[in-house]
Amino acid sequence: NGIIYIGTLGDGLIIYREGQKPQQIKKKENKNRTPNDLSIKNIKTLLLDKAGLWIGTDEGLTFFKDGKFVKVYTTINSNLSNNAINELFKDSAGNFWIATTDGLNLFREDGFITYDISNGLSGNNVLSFCEDHEKGLWIGTYGGISYFGKGKFKTYSMKEGMPTNTAFGVYPAKDGRIWVACYGGIA
Repeated sequence: NGIIYIGTLGDGLIIYREGQKPQQIKKKENKNRTPNDLSIKNIKTLLLDKAGLWIGTDEGLTFFKDGKFVKVYTTINSNLSNNAINELFKDSAGNFWIATTDGLNLFREDGFITYDISNGLSGNNVLSFCEDHEKGLWIGTYGGISYFGKGKFKTYSMKEGMPTNTAFGVYPAKDGRIWVACYGGIA
């Protein structure tokens, strides 16, 4: 639709519309902000879907639609596991996943479902996602990678031959393999 959204670290959200001057939207600098106020201090990730633009920051999850900030989700006003969001992902079934520094969250209209090491996730600090050709979800953490399918986790780490337990990125190859970017190289 001719709109480009750019999330920045410190300068808010920049919106480019074809043929127009860029619009910059900065964080409210108000000490009396409520949990529902604009939260875009450090934008770490963006996800655009049919509903609107989701913005992941160090201060929570913000939903932006039709040029307005509609809702902010934080640990204060929702059951989001942590305000520090690393990544956002929507799978082929339409599930909306939020990676935080304290667990993996599945968005539901009535709240978040949180998965962490107690559920079998490889680590609580979730860094990356991808979906494989069989609709399984691969999750990169500081504790290795986890495969989530049929409601269960299977974890892979240095014990299973990874060069390190930190998985910054996961990517599905066309041949069915999953590539993992980690400290010790690519696995």
